Amino acid sequence: MYAAIKQHDREAEQTMREERDRYTKMIKKVENDTGTLRLTMNNLLAERDRRVARMEQQMKEQQAAHKAELERFIISPGFARVYSHLAAYLDYRGLNNLVLCSLGPGGTYYARWRDGRWMSWASEEINEAISEAQSNTRHVKAIALGSGGSYIISFGSSSG
Repeated sequence: MYAAIKQHDREAEQTMREERDRYTKMIKKVENDTGTLRLTMNNLLAERDRRVARMEQQMKEQQAAHKAELERFIISPGFARVYSHLAAYLDYRGLNNLVLCSLGPGGTYYARWRDGRWMSWASEEINEAISEAQSNTRHVKAIALGSGGSYIISFGSSSG
């Protein structure tokens, strides 16, 4: 009987060693997997930080470009008094969207925005010439409004 108990103890001890070894392997695998996950997480966080830094840099560049765009026009203090209609349109459409602006005597003007829309406070003859050019896929490249209704207009194609 003593031999049977001893044999049984050896079998139990062997089973316990096998279980211990199995659990040890499982724990090491979990530790390795945890390390791999931690490394992956750190890499993802680093990538996210790089992307955020890149986006912040792009935003700074865009803000600087926008500020420079806004600073390309300077409006005199009496502008709104003489060109009240144009001042209202500039407020509405945005000075930063203005592409071309020509001021003439007596409050006459021509203005064109990035979207191709334009506004003119000039003679009917000038407005008809501009409208006709627009209908033929051209736009005003340059315009000078002179005294007595005189003017000169340079047209270009809308594609270029």
